[in-house]
Amino acid sequence: MYAVFPPVTDAAGRPQPARPGGSKIMVSKDTGETVTLPNYPTQAAIDLYRQQRG
Repeated sequence: MYAVFPPVTDAAGRPQPARPGGSKIMVSKDTGETVTLPNYPTQAAIDLYRQQRG
């Protein structure tokens, strides 16, 4: 399980897109190394991290 922010909704309860910009920080469990990734949805950021690390 990964920590995520709760979804942002408008007054009617409809989901709103993420704010542009920003980034996600990933911390390697093995080495403690931190990596900055684009502000993708959590699972997409995890997949990108895994692709980059091989």
